[in-house]
Amino acid sequence: MRATMKSAMIVAALALCVQLSAAENADLSAATAAANKAADFLIQQQNENGTFGKSVASVQPGMVGLVVKGLASSPKKLREDNPAVAKAVKHILSMEQPNGAIVDPKL
Repeated sequence: MRATMKSAMIVAALALCVQLSAAENADLSAATAAANKAADFLIQQQNENGTFGKSVASVQPGMVGLVVKGLASSPKKLREDNPAVAKAVKHILSMEQPNGAIVDPKL
């Protein structure tokens, strides 16, 4: 994945994690629109296996979890009834190891 695309995905995920209540009333609709646009962008980057993006790190459950946190924190409040969130959660759970750790054992 190009560095700019990776950076854009990280910025979008982090932007969604910021609470909109900190925005002033005049900026609330703009902040909500930006957060919704970021959520839509992240969903468009999802791969068939539930990960997001093309980098080696994209398979890491922590990276997928960050995106899920962003989507759940977005104004849309996406949960497991959303196909993108359900697919991402399935990927995270597929990484659970016998000792309970959620990691990619190949890395």
